[in-house]
Amino acid sequence: MDFNKFSKMILDNKKLILALAIINFVGFLYGIYYYWHQLNATPFYLWIFTLDSPLSVLLFVFVSYLLYYDKKVPQWLLLLAIIGLIKYGLWTALVIIMFRDYFFSVSPVIYTINFPLHIAMILEALVLTARLRPRMFDLAIVSLFLLINDILDYFFGTLPRLPSDMYNGY
Repeated sequence: MDFNKFSKMILDNKKLILALAIINFVGFLYGIYYYWHQLNATPFYLWIFTLDSPLSVLLFVFVSYLLYYDKKVPQWLLLLAIIGLIKYGLWTALVIIMFRDYFFSVSPVIYTINFPLHIAMILEALVLTARLRPRMFDLAIVSLFLLINDILDYFFGTLPRLPSDMYNGY
């Protein structure tokens, strides 16, 4: 079976899409809890740029909702969900590995669970690529959002709090 057929089989399975939507929505809620202290220290209008992984899984929920009800999925939404799921799934998994001593000393259970869940985000994105047919407009909109997000993360501090060792040449 080729990858597109496999993806179609998953995306056409209403029960599986519903289950993934629920799991991702719970992940979004947990992300709000996880980022709560940072959200309290961040102006509310920047929250959309602070909640990187939670926003990506929430976008997956929106895409899942549209797929479940056989609605047309806007390509910019699909593209943003795919890129966010891959970018933040990979980024978080790598940060957990790089700073495993820190994270697993803070909460071994949370990060033992968090690591495979972020890998699952990447897998979800790969399945969604079967539906991706972006136009130049979609690419421009998503690129602009991601550029603004990265500028805010790395120059204005909306990125997730990291262990201080990262800033000391760890």
